[in-house]
Amino acid sequence: MGSVRVNTQGKLFFDFYFEKVRCREYTLLNDTVNNRRRMERVLDQLEKEIAAGTFSYSKYFPTSQRAKLFEASAIQIAPPTHGELVRAAEDAAHGCRISPPANSAALLLITTPLFTEFSDQWYTEREVDWKRSNQQKVTDILNKHLVPRFRGRSSAPISPKITAKVKDFLLPESIRS
Repeated sequence: MGSVRVNTQGKLFFDFYFEKVRCREYTLLNDTVNNRRRMERVLDQLEKEIAAGTFSYSKYFPTSQRAKLFEASAIQIAPPTHGELVRAAEDAAHGCRISPPANSAALLLITTPLFTEFSDQWYTEREVDWKRSNQQKVTDILNKHLVPRFRGRSSAPISPKITAKVKDFLLPESIRS
């Protein structure tokens, strides 16, 4: 929970946490009732966006050094291409057919769960063996990186080659070399 605070010069500033980092963003607004209300409304909206995962630091604080830090660390995940969406729709259509498929590869695609279903089941089966901190790390990795990238895809065609590409994408440049 963030707050609106006053510095020693009587100016208001935001004090909140974003991505486990304490952030203080200073303003030139004097400490008045109207200014406090105004900043508290902005802070409420900011916190809602943080909770929803849609917060953009540079939207609220475009000149801040932290904006550059957070935007540089944000991983851009490409949405599925048109071809991927078409293939997913075809796979779903194959799953609705009553007659059995002619080859085993098609049967594998039909009976294999989507990545999101598979990852949920996998996590549920394994979370009892993990400490809470590890559960949180795995949840973060799944929700921030893997599920957005593989959403709507069958888990069958995810090969070691694809997982190696995802690992390379997620690892920092200093570790890759």
